[in-house]
Amino acid sequence: MAARRRSFLISLAAAPLLPAALTQVAPNPPRPASPTPAPSPADAPSPMAESLAEAARHRFGAHFEPGDMDEIRKAIHGNLQAADRLHKVKLANADEPVTLFAAQPPGATPREQPAPRPRRR
Repeated sequence: MAARRRSFLISLAAAPLLPAALTQVAPNPPRPASPTPAPSPADAPSPMAESLAEAARHRFGAHFEPGDMDEIRKAIHGNLQAADRLHKVKLANADEPVTLFAAQPPGATPREQPAPRPRRR
């Protein structure tokens, strides 16, 4: 059992290298060029977005339609930009997540929530 666990952990260590490895292998034939305008440099997907989109095409390409890859690249690029913006926000050690949960059945009117108590210092 230890050997299976060790091989699993080794495969997890190699997971970040997967997008780069998949871009080097081209199992599917290249698609013909479509007459779409070239994106501006600000809207061009990053190399990481390109490699992740290529990994998605490699894995799920049989289910894609012709225009899906452009949308997938844009969505991945947008998610990576959002992640970069989140990484730029600096949090102090004392910052806590804002969590508010109120279980309500569908169609119920929301009740007024009490104001949060001030923290002690």
